[in-house]
Order: sequence, then C-alpha cells, then structure tokens
Amino acid sequence: AASIPKHRYVDNIDAASGYVNIVLTSAGIADIVCRLHDTESLANFNNRANDTIVLEYVSANPTGPISVVNGRAAAIGSALANILKTTGAHVQTHYYTNDNPDSGQILALKNTFDYYDKVAKGEDVEFPEDGYKGEYIKNVWEKYHPYVDIKESAFHAIGIQSILESQYSDLLALKVSFGFRYREAEIMRGWRMDDLFRVMF
Repeated sequence: AASIPKHRYVDNIDAASGYVNIVLTSAGIADIVCRLHDTESLANFNNRANDTIVLEYVSANPTGPISVVNGRAAAIGSALANILKTTGAHVQTHYYTNDNPDSGQILALKNTFDYYDKVAKGEDVEFPEDGYKGEYIKNVWEKYHPYVDIKESAFHAIGIQSILESQYSDLLALKVSFGFRYREAEIMRGWRMDDLFRVMF
C-alpha cells in the first residue's frame, strides 16, 4: 500500500488480509460523477484499448448461499467491468472458489456433514462447534448422503458443487456472469508448499 502513488482523489490506502482498500475523498467522487454526467458517452474515454484488466470479485466461500455482502460485491464488480469495457479495455472477469480441503471453512462444512451422517445412523452426538446451522446445508447434505460410501469424492462432486451451482444461479438472477471460474482445490492438486515457494521466489 505504501508504494502506491498519492493522488488528490485518494483519502486513505490500507492493506489488510491480502487486500488493498482504497478510500476516495468525497470531492474526488463528486468530481468523477460530474465529469461522467457532463460527457455524452463513456466511449469518449476510449483510451484503454491496449489494456488487459483482470477483475476478480464476489468469490464467496462454497459453504452457503450468496450473502448481501456478496451481492453488493457482484453489483459493484459487474458495473466496474462494464465501465472498463466501454473505455476500450479487454476485461477478464474471474470468480475464485476457495475449496481447498485444508481451509477452515471446508473443514467446518465436512464436520457438519459428518454430524448429519452420525445422526442418520442413530448416534447421539453434539452439533460441531464450528458447524453450519442453516437449513440449506441440511438440504445439500441430503443430496450427498446416499453417496457417503465414497465420502471424499461425493463431498466435492455433490456437496460443494451443489452449493456452487446455487451461488451461480443467484448471481445469474442479478445478471452477473463471469468469464473464468477457478477452484482452489483443482489449482492446488498435486502441489506442495515447497513447490509453491520455488515458483514464487
């Protein structure tokens, strides 16, 4: 964040949890809006014809439906992509799914499915502390449970995939679509941490 040049429109720049948050000044926002309003067409800003821009947004964890926060990100990201396309840029829109088997959210989802598996067998067990309590999770588990004998494969192919399809459906209802979809589990398959460090450094 410290390496980003200062600009009169920027009030604050903060880097946290892998993200860079840029806060615009009120005067900057007002000036941008007025300039756009006074312009007959955004096409007059066609000065990015040689630029390729990658926008990654929403990218919700595959543990439940699209939330209000995700929906807001979808609206803002989609609008930004359309604006950049209008200025002549080649825009790639990406949706990234963190379904790494070792992530805390995925482990919590597995624990929730394990709980329902045990209840189905008649076992008296407590709901996991990190479990997901939404009724939607139980509905997904009901699709997964008949294939519990191939537990790991079914968890990803049916459990997580069902949640992802629900998310994609919600986004399409908002008229938001993506050019590329990535799943971390597929990207990380066969990779070890020392492999990653060797490529990165």
